Amino acid sequence: MAGQAGASAPNAASAGPSSPPRTEFYSKMLAVLLLAAVLCLLLLEAPWASDVTDASRNQTTPPVAELLFSGYGASFLILSLVMGAAIIGGLYLAKEDPADEDHPKGGGSP
Repeated sequence: MAGQAGASAPNAASAGPSSPPRTEFYSKMLAVLLLAAVLCLLLLEAPWASDVTDASRNQTTPPVAELLFSGYGASFLILSLVMGAAIIGGLYLAKEDPADEDHPKGGGSP
């Protein structure tokens, strides 16, 4: 019976650094709730357009397209090339090397 009582007692070593303290959890939850409250407040207080028609929607497209492709055409092209290179570089860096599968990441001997 003494062995059973010892087995049912919680192990102090298992509740170590693997579980975060409750205060950290509550502070993160508070930050998430505050962020959600601010987001809801911004969405509720935003001046939403209530009278949108096809005619008013089409009035803004040509001037924006003219500015984008005439005045800022070179900047738009350079930015798109830089962003494309960043995406390709990110994919290259995220790719796992098949030669590393044989060796553990810890660097020690097995």
